[in-house]
Amino acid sequence: MGYGIMQSCITGEMNLCLNEDIDLSRLDTIMSHALGEIESVSGVCSVDEALMSRILYWTAGIQRHFSIPLYPGYRMLGKTTGTDKDTESGRTFRFVLPSIHPQATLAAFQWVITTLEHTLLKDSDDQLPTDKAAVDSLLKRKRSLGKYLKQYATREKTTFAIYQAAWEMDVPVRPLSSGYVVLGYAACSRMMKITISDQTTALGVDIARNKLATSEILHRIGLPVPGSRYVKDSRQAVEMAERIGYPVVIKPSDHDQGRGVYADLHDAASVEKAYEGARKFSKNILIEKHISGFGHRLTVYNGKIYSVTRKTPAGITGDGVSAIDALIANSSCLPFVTHSDENQSARVLNDESLGLIRQYGLTTKSVLPEGHFFALKRRNNAADGGVSSPVPVSEVHPDNRDIAIKVARVTGLDFAGVDLISPDIRVSWRENGAVICEVNAQPEIHQIILSRIFVDMLPLRGRIDAFLAVTAAHQEYEKSHLGYWIDSRSIDSVYSAGRISHQPSQGLPNAVEGNISVLQDDPDTHSVLVVMSPEELAQQGLPFDLFRTVHLADCEHEKQCGEFIEMLNCHADEIVLGKEMRPI
Repeated sequence: MGYGIMQSCITGEMNLCLNEDIDLSRLDTIMSHALGEIESVSGVCSVDEALMSRILYWTAGIQRHFSIPLYPGYRMLGKTTGTDKDTESGRTFRFVLPSIHPQATLAAFQWVITTLEHTLLKDSDDQLPTDKAAVDSLLKRKRSLGKYLKQYATREKTTFAIYQAAWEMDVPVRPLSSGYVVLGYAACSRMMKITISDQTTALGVDIARNKLATSEILHRIGLPVPGSRYVKDSRQAVEMAERIGYPVVIKPSDHDQGRGVYADLHDAASVEKAYEGARKFSKNILIEKHISGFGHRLTVYNGKIYSVTRKTPAGITGDGVSAIDALIANSSCLPFVTHSDENQSARVLNDESLGLIRQYGLTTKSVLPEGHFFALKRRNNAADGGVSSPVPVSEVHPDNRDIAIKVARVTGLDFAGVDLISPDIRVSWRENGAVICEVNAQPEIHQIILSRIFVDMLPLRGRIDAFLAVTAAHQEYEKSHLGYWIDSRSIDSVYSAGRISHQPSQGLPNAVEGNISVLQDDPDTHSVLVVMSPEELAQQGLPFDLFRTVHLADCEHEKQCGEFIEMLNCHADEIVLGKEMRPI
């Protein structure tokens, strides 16, 4: 960590020797086929600097494209060799790149360099590759790179969003094993895995993963639920459907995100088919009364609602003139409700959508009333063409907000996704028959919402008071300056020469061997002094992303330590020099 990058990083050098002008706009256009729209590279004044900036930008960008979380930045540290008069040897640039997996970064870097070669180098006839040839080569190598980078990718979208939200809010974030991440440092840190945090109760997670238990617990305290029952086979499912009355819902009791859910079932045949479909996901199958209305996800954290989304299944809206088949042909839901016919010459409705049309006594030539929405899928998840649209929290009836907060509290969850089926979320559940159909202990949360949550979750942005001293003489420094830090800055932990002391007032001789990462994670550390040699700092980088004070003890003048000042400048409230600790 260093040079303004809030993540582990790698430094390097690269020589650029441009024998002729290159068309950067053409290069941008070709690369956009792999990375989408390219952000403009600003703050550069020459072609070689512009090209170097693009190389670094694309190296990080292709890794993010394949879900490797990287801090959004890079640094060019200047040119180490070459001048305006010395163009034959080119210019060598020093740079810093964020890197969570060095092997992935090196592979991405090589991919970019190969792209430049396939785009900019002329053939034996002194001709550049055509744009089509360059793009085809680019995409082929992109697929190969993606297969390699898959092993380093973050699997969960919410985990990737956690990184992005943390950096956006200036919160330190770093990975642990098996998908766990740590936000902040030491006593101010929080640990998460997706949206299960260090304050999420195990009981709450267990309840949320058992839909029948969730329903029974909420019913016992008077909250509205459809009333779920286990069924052991398709015959029992039909018997139960006839007992509670159609329409019904069939779903697994231990899955979320709409997997294996079949809603709005109106007859025995559809119940039997739905049961067999749900069994592909679980042996534990529930049946419950179907409640008409739209699904709404209320995202709760620590007793506050941060977002509300309305989930709409793939469907069409009538205009009072057009037939159903014409509406479908011009709708975005077309790929989800149709498939190609046997001759691959036309699109035909799939059985599920056709069954829903017949279920309501309609045909494909029926005309829907203007403004009437008709669902063509039984599930509202994105994989089936469902659309989630935001609802302002202020538009949600207070009773509906209160019930979501209560559900999270009763089930013991700090993070919770409460699913409420309601014809109109603006109307109280007490008046329109809305019900709670599910509680999710690991709700998928967008980066924008996580950013707002982190403001409340990490009031100090996860930082402790950290101080850094850089000196080659550890022992002398401890004797001459340790007392100053302890007395004036209330230091409770010290790292020096591979030793850690949590009680520095008793002196360092009793300190234990330890790595600096211990202080990064120790929940009893509220303030820390790190004493490092210049060699340690150059090899290991910064252990914390922000220091209240950095003391370059062996430097009396700025010219003596210009490189360290460049590395530290964005990570320190103040930098002081020499024995007198003179501010720069």
